[in-house]
Amino acid sequence: TCSSCAAAACGNGAAAIAVSPNEREMLVLTSGFNRYNGPAGKTDEKQSTQYVFRFAIGANGARWLQTLQVPNSFGGIAWQPNSRGFVVGGGVDDALYLFARRGSRFVRTGKIPLGHKAGLGADVQPQAAGVAVSPDGRRALANSRDADAMKRIDYIGVTFRTRSIEEVREIVRLMR
Repeated sequence: TCSSCAAAACGNGAAAIAVSPNEREMLVLTSGFNRYNGPAGKTDEKQSTQYVFRFAIGANGARWLQTLQVPNSFGGIAWQPNSRGFVVGGGVDDALYLFARRGSRFVRTGKIPLGHKAGLGADVQPQAAGVAVSPDGRRALANSRDADAMKRIDYIGVTFRTRSIEEVREIVRLMR
């Protein structure tokens, strides 16, 4: 697996950048067709993922801190308001991936399936794309690129429900 900033070549293109609310860290999310073959010519599943590159940022520039793997992504990444966690849209996995700080590092702590049955069109899979986190950090808003839907996710025990565009506008207004 990638373990240094020089390994950024493992990622296939930065799709999103998110600066932490405390402005001390930056996340760079990759998205693309990352399929790598091992020496035997077969797909190396451990290496065939998307990546989140974590950097410390400040007046002297950026310094690489950590590389995290995400099975799939499609450009959505958002910090928790306390800078102690972040959420990634899981692309064709139609899920959100949750990350939390453990000491000086971040670890993946959960996966929330969004439950879309299909995308728009024949044989189109839904893709979790853009994400946002509420100011209190208790909710996330996720849109599905290919299912023409958004979902508000309450982290604390509330079931998922697809929202109308009017409800989504109200949710976004309340999250500001």
